[in-house]
Order: sequence, then structure tokens, then C-alpha cells
Amino acid sequence: MIQELRHLTHLTQVQLAETLGVTYETINRWENGRVQPLPLALRQIRSIVDQLTQSPSKVLHEGGRALLTNIFQGRKDVDGR
Repeated sequence: MIQELRHLTHLTQVQLAETLGVTYETINRWENGRVQPLPLALRQIRSIVDQLTQSPSKVLHEGGRALLTNIFQGRKDVDGR
């Protein structure tokens, strides 16, 4: 999910880390599956994905929708439902 988000937004691991307020190493561990993002980080990631779905760019909009459907749908720790 993290790597897909980075590719969609054209961010490097360092840039995404800065955006989320975490270290590059954290992003790398998430992408390699060594650890999972904590709920707070998932909410921040969800916020980025939500912004993508509002993009006028068809690619970003559809990519954001796909991430919402595939990753975040029904997660109580992210959407509060």
C-alpha cells in the first residue's frame, strides 16, 4: 500500500516520510512488511489518499479510490466507524 501510494504521488520514501513526520527507515520497514503503520500513521495516510480522490487528475482520483477500496474499507482504526 505504501509503495503504491508513493508511486501514485511520485514521492520518494524520504519525501513521504517528511510528509508523515516519520523517518525514512519507517517508510522502508512499512514497504518491506517488517512492521505495519500504527493507527495514527494510517489516519495520516488515509488523509493523503482522501486528498487524491478529490484531485481533478483522473489518474490520481482513480488511484485514490482504488486505495480506499482495497486498503481502508471497513477499517475501524482509520475511519472511526
